[in-house]
Amino acid sequence: MSKNILNKIIIAIIIGLIFIFLEYLIVEKRIFRQSNSYPVSVRNNFMENCVAGRSNLYIYCNCTFNYLQNNYSIKEFALMERELAITNQYPDAFLEAIDYCAKD
Repeated sequence: MSKNILNKIIIAIIIGLIFIFLEYLIVEKRIFRQSNSYPVSVRNNFMENCVAGRSNLYIYCNCTFNYLQNNYSIKEFALMERELAITNQYPDAFLEAIDYCAKD
């Protein structure tokens, strides 16, 4: 085999590997983007404040947290928490989550 053909084969293999790697990155980014997991510290803080020593509320609080996490980005959640702290009233999204979980 000539050196020229061998170089072309090596280049084709490298290009193929690059395309495989790029496809992997695209898939991983898509999966990452679909994941809406909040940091563990946010979950722990929410659950602590929601349950507040009343263990019978754990399932309800967990449902509420999961609803918010599945429907709102962490940035949106932070803005809602800020609104709650300023106005001392639950934002509409919190009320929506509360209503959803109360039906269960």
